[in-house]
Order: sequence, then C-alpha cells, then structure tokens
Amino acid sequence: MSISSVLARASALVLGLALWPMSGVQAQTPGVTPDPMAGNAMLGEQYCFDSPWVNSGSPGFGPYLRLVLPPELSFDSGTLFGTGLTVVSNQVFPAGPPSQLTDPLILAPASNVVSGTAGWRMVILEMPVGSVVTGGPDMTSSICVTSNNAPPNLANVGTPYPIQITPIYRYGNTPTGAAGSIVGAQVNPTVTPQVLILEKTNTAPENERPPGPAWTYDYV
Repeated sequence: MSISSVLARASALVLGLALWPMSGVQAQTPGVTPDPMAGNAMLGEQYCFDSPWVNSGSPGFGPYLRLVLPPELSFDSGTLFGTGLTVVSNQVFPAGPPSQLTDPLILAPASNVVSGTAGWRMVILEMPVGSVVTGGPDMTSSICVTSNNAPPNLANVGTPYPIQITPIYRYGNTPTGAAGSIVGAQVNPTVTPQVLILEKTNTAPENERPPGPAWTYDYV
C-alpha cells in the first residue's frame, strides 16, 4: 500500500471521528405549552393563565418571551417563581405599512424585525434565569391580562382572542450569544370574555337517582 493511500485513509478516519459526536447532539429548542384555550375571563376583570417553558436538547441561554396581544386585551403582568418578569419593551404596532416593531433583545443572525397587525401590542418579557436544561426545574410563567370593557377597544363577549407567545433563547447555545438567538415556535392560546358563567349541580345523593317519581331531586 502506498504512503499516499495510508495518509488518505488516516485523514478520513480523523475526519470521521471529529464528526461522529456531532451527529448525536440535539439542537436547543425553546418551547412553551400553555392550554390552547387559556380560559374564560369575566369582561373587565383580570385573568391569569400558566405558560410552562420546555427545552429540547442541549442547554439554552437567556430565555425570554415575546407576547403579541390584540387591542381588546390589556397586558397586566408576567411572573415566574413569584417574581415579576422584566418588561423590556411594550409597544403598539404602527399603522404602516409595514406594521413592524423591533425586538430589542434578539441577536443576529435572527431578525430583530417583528411584523404584526396595526393596533396590536408587542410585549417583551425577560426571565430571571440564565439558562434552561432539559429535565431541569419547572419553569411555569403566569401571564395576566384584562379584557377591555370600554371603548375604543371594547372586547366582544364570547369572542376568543388569541395571545401570540414566542419563546426565545437570546444567547442561543452559548452564554455569550456568539451564534445568535434561537427562536422557538409561536403558540396562540385564546382568552374568551364572558359576562355570566353559570354552574349547576343536582341534589341527588352521590349524583345517582333511582328510577321512579318518588325519588325527586333539584338542580341548584
């Protein structure tokens, strides 16, 4: 076997060993999993819902949330571990066109331009956590909003209003953000304003009624 053949095989082996570990590495993927139907909120009253953060793959650094709300919903607060999330930005999309705002936290090569609907509001919430690992402590944020009960942005009763939530690792896969931010998939839970919520129960013992007119019960 010639020397050149030996060197070629050795080079291929070294390259293969260098690449092999990378095939098993899973990229960081930020995600949030709120209930798709966040809930029924009394018109004009505050409603809070949970938004658990999940991480797939290696650790991600600098987690934050980008919320986009319709004008019929007012943002009140966000908390994690009982501590308020830092509101980095709270802006309304302009009439445009284009109707765009700038995300002040995101790092290139991810785009800092966010397109939206005129009159909707973008809120950037920074979380008091440096990094997130798979299988780490529970990270469930509480997001509180109020459905507006007065013009000009009066919420319609019975209408489900979406809240767009995008999870982002500002620093991506490194503590310094050298490779830029990692943007997760947007989710859209809804809040439905109500003016009356009716609950009823029956007076039958253990909710069981024997047949026959002698066994009466009421709904209360």
